Amino acid sequence: MVMTESNFATSIIRQNSLGLTGFQRWAFYPGMLFDAQYAWWGDGKKRARPHEGLDMCLYEDRQGTQHALSSSVRIPAIYEGLVVKVDDDFLGKSIYVKHGLFDSSGNVLFTAYGHTAPARGIRPGLEVAEGQVMATVAGDAGKKGAPPPHLHISAVWVPESLGWDDLDWATISAREAVRPVDPLGLLGLRYVVLE
Repeated sequence: MVMTESNFATSIIRQNSLGLTGFQRWAFYPGMLFDAQYAWWGDGKKRARPHEGLDMCLYEDRQGTQHALSSSVRIPAIYEGLVVKVDDDFLGKSIYVKHGLFDSSGNVLFTAYGHTAPARGIRPGLEVAEGQVMATVAGDAGKKGAPPPHLHISAVWVPESLGWDDLDWATISAREAVRPVDPLGLLGLRYVVLE
């Protein structure tokens, strides 16, 4: 199956009524982007490994005013798929979804949504529709040096030989068993990169 741009951008704006606030575009610091070498929060330290996903935290309205995502922001599924794992992360929970999309080598596409508070009923074995709300952004963990509340999204091609239980942030960031994909190419976002 050919991977196409999802309706994620439209879904997250509609489901959170961001259009009512004059939503114009998403805003990213360079450290929020895929393959970034440095963190975007705190003192901007060099990351141990390149960033394996995209951090969504800020958007701008039509006047150019920035707004931060809150813990009430509802997170839709990028594509339809099967929830295979819900696991703890350092700011909340991570949800891993297997999609019916394959690359030319037979690897299957997974998306991972980090730093969330899963919606009621989101559990392994649940089929989700594209655009279905799976979670909200997790609140502030209160840990010293932790980033502000945000949604982390990763997309990875995973060989069928890798067990779902073996898929976690260490596996995704190590990039030895999986092949990460820049989520910006999947989400259909209007955005600006901030200086």
